[in-house]
Amino acid sequence: MGKILIIVDAPGPADSLKPILPLLTGKADVLLVTVKDSPYEILKAFNPTRCDGEEAADAIYHSFDPDILFLTTSSLVLGPHVIPAFTRLAHEDRKPIICLQDYWANHRNTANSQMMRYWHAVFAQDDLAKKYLEEDGYKGKIFITGNPALDALRDIDVSSVRRRVRRDLQISEGEFLLTYIGRGTPQSVAEDEITFKYIIGSLAKMETPPLLAVRAHPRDENPERYSAMAGELKRGLGKLKFLSHRVNQKVPMNDLVAASDAVVGMDSTSHIHAVYMRIPAICVILPEAGAKRLQKIRLADFPPNEVGASIGIYKNNPQDLIDIADKLRSDPAFRAHLHAAQEKYFPMPSQSAAETIAKIILKILD
Repeated sequence: MGKILIIVDAPGPADSLKPILPLLTGKADVLLVTVKDSPYEILKAFNPTRCDGEEAADAIYHSFDPDILFLTTSSLVLGPHVIPAFTRLAHEDRKPIICLQDYWANHRNTANSQMMRYWHAVFAQDDLAKKYLEEDGYKGKIFITGNPALDALRDIDVSSVRRRVRRDLQISEGEFLLTYIGRGTPQSVAEDEITFKYIIGSLAKMETPPLLAVRAHPRDENPERYSAMAGELKRGLGKLKFLSHRVNQKVPMNDLVAASDAVVGMDSTSHIHAVYMRIPAICVILPEAGAKRLQKIRLADFPPNEVGASIGIYKNNPQDLIDIADKLRSDPAFRAHLHAAQEKYFPMPSQSAAETIAKIILKILD
């Protein structure tokens, strides 16, 4: 039985990996390695090995002696750089290295761009992801498989989940719920805080602001920041109300998105999920915040914004967000136009990305 060493370093890739793992069980000898807390918590049912520092990689690699290295990576800009350590070992060992990307152009992050020349194959979510790889000179195989994290969305009855979650949280059907998607990872705290302050400051100027849920990123080391920032602006928050942080953090992310009338924040995989669930997604790309993040992977915009499947805000102008919130609440034609673009440009995949990826891995292993 062939050996597959799998490394995952962030919550987004862990969500993508989760449906793949059962499909490899019994067909290969698998060693799953997680980096730090958030992917470990998502995948702990699979008994992963922890590797929180580069220095431990050598012993884990040589003890297992894999036939394939399968990387599911995001962008740990500040480290620990565990995946580059395993990549170096597999390259020196002349073993195939396969990478799963869960977001467009993630290969352009510094650590990933230095590794990609060693990747024998990449699983890309769509033609656009393939285009970016080819533009950047990637010479290995590119398999367009879709994102396994989206597989579960096919079975979600959004209307049913919306009713259930709102009933559980005691939110009336008529109340406009806007969910802020936090991006407060260690490398993006400053940009996240700028974006959050812009959003709550803008919404506070509305005569009838929405109910705001705030969902911290799984890698946020201080999620209480949001309460502190709201406290700093307490006198200027007007009628803006917040859903209890302790309550909304307990609701599964996709369920909270389904219960929302819209999501808002910097670009994120949760915005992508919202698009596929036909929930309006507002992507805030302020020059000093979200735009700086996108520049790191050389994207001028969040791709769904460019085709009208999500809504972009690009200036630090409160009225822009106020107008969008008002339209989403009271303009059926505006919502219908957005919904049509979501269905046209982001149709729900009919095939399982997890099954496709597992079959390719096992074929390479043979």
